[in-house]
Amino acid sequence: MLKLVRQLVLAGLTLSLLGGVVTPTLAQAATTDPDSSEATDLQGSVNYQFESVQSPYNWITDEQGQTTKVPWYPGTSADPLPQSYSSAEINTVKSFPFVTTDDIEGSPNYFTASQMTQLAKVGVSVDPDETLADYLAPRNFDNSSFTPKDLATYYTDYAYAYAWIYKVAAQTKLSTRSYSDIKRDLKDNVMFYLKEMDSVYPSIEMADTVTQYFGKTAADFDAQMFLNNISFVHLTDPTERLARLDPQASADKESDLLKQPVKNFIIQQKDSSDSNKTIDGEFYNQVSHLEFRPK
Repeated sequence: MLKLVRQLVLAGLTLSLLGGVVTPTLAQAATTDPDSSEATDLQGSVNYQFESVQSPYNWITDEQGQTTKVPWYPGTSADPLPQSYSSAEINTVKSFPFVTTDDIEGSPNYFTASQMTQLAKVGVSVDPDETLADYLAPRNFDNSSFTPKDLATYYTDYAYAYAWIYKVAAQTKLSTRSYSDIKRDLKDNVMFYLKEMDSVYPSIEMADTVTQYFGKTAADFDAQMFLNNISFVHLTDPTERLARLDPQASADKESDLLKQPVKNFIIQQKDSSDSNKTIDGEFYNQVSHLEFRPK
């Protein structure tokens, strides 16, 4: 059962790592050189080199409608972790403070560190006028026929699905919702999104995975184990708050993000030279929105 939990909570991270530099980070551009590009050399592509790279974060919209950035690796109040690393520092250090001795090659933390290192060394090439979905589609899946619409569908459905799963796990733990009602909701509403994901990209088999996880009876669904493993997607909200997750609002935020042109994520720094720009963290963190219902 733990394998199924890990598959679910890591699926979004895995998707964001397929095909290249798509780890959620915030990067500050040091130079812009239109004549030097990466292997993906599209018309209108501009290569950005970065002088610093920020750690990844999620967007969380609270019950009052306020949206904030929540870092993946905040550290502690007594020992906060850096949220930005210079490219020079990244290229000389042997490890990041959020990578522990327990992390092995292939772990989420290891991937985050390796992709931040890649950003610092080679930058990223992008057409500023294309949408985020247009940019990500050819770089995220091992299928040449995968379209921006496919990517938007998958990421939006995933945002809905994992928000729903965390919500019902919390509701089960709090005994505020019956297992039969959750199963009915899964069949009547959520299964549509899971099957749509499988039709777009069948390798992960989300419909079967979720069905197996919930099982046939309430005893088959270990909500506490799932909540214990929620840290894999860097959520630390209490159970009472997770029970108020809004799957549809979370999916809508994801859809809106993917429709934005890439140039919206390239931000000119105030009081700086023209070459000093920032690439917003959401450029790399595509499945990261969570929204909560008002109390």
